[in-house]
Amino acid sequence: MATSKGMPLLAGIAAIMIVSYTVFRLQYAANHLPYDPGKPFPTVEVPVEPAAELPAQLHQAFLSQHSARLVSATGELTTYEAWPLFGLERERAIRQLDEQIEAARKMPVAQRNSDTCQHLATVVAARKLIETDAVFVLEEELETIKGHGDWRYWSSLLFETKDRRRILHVSIDLDEFPFVRDAAKADSRTFDPR
Repeated sequence: MATSKGMPLLAGIAAIMIVSYTVFRLQYAANHLPYDPGKPFPTVEVPVEPAAELPAQLHQAFLSQHSARLVSATGELTTYEAWPLFGLERERAIRQLDEQIEAARKMPVAQRNSDTCQHLATVVAARKLIETDAVFVLEEELETIKGHGDWRYWSSLLFETKDRRRILHVSIDLDEFPFVRDAAKADSRTFDPR
C-alpha cells in the first residue's frame, strides 16, 4: 500500500505518462494520418524544359526511389514527394490486389471481356512489382507520367483522411510484362496471367 509520501510521486508519474501519450497522438493528428508514413525518398531536381522530356524524367526519378523537385530557369516550381510502400500500406495493397486477382479468376467465363482481362493482367503485374519494391507512393495522381513511353500506369488509393491522400503508383514495363500489352486482345475464356 502506498504511503501518503508516495502518492504525489505516483500522481506525477501518471501525469507525465498522460502528457507524453497526448503529445505522441497530437504529432500523428498534425500529420493528418493515423500512422507514420516514414521519410520520403531523397529529392532530385527535374528540369521542366524541354516539356516533352518531363514525363520520362519524372518517371525515372520515382523509379530510382527519389522525390522530384521541378525546377525552371526562374527557380523552383514544386516538389512531388514520393515514399516507399511499406508497413500498413504495403499489407493493405497486397491484400487488395490478392482479393482482386482472386475475384477476377473466379468470375464466370460468360462475364469476362477485354476489360476484365486487362484489369487482371494489370493487377497481376502490380502484385509482382510490389514484391520487388518497384513501386512508389505519392499523395496525388500524376497525369503527367501516365502517357510516357511503353509503360502502363496503374494507381490505387491506399488511404485518405482529412486533407491527405496516399496513392500507390505502379509503372508496368510492357516489355517486362507482355501479357499486360496483350490482355485486351486475349481470349477472355482462357486468359489467366501468372
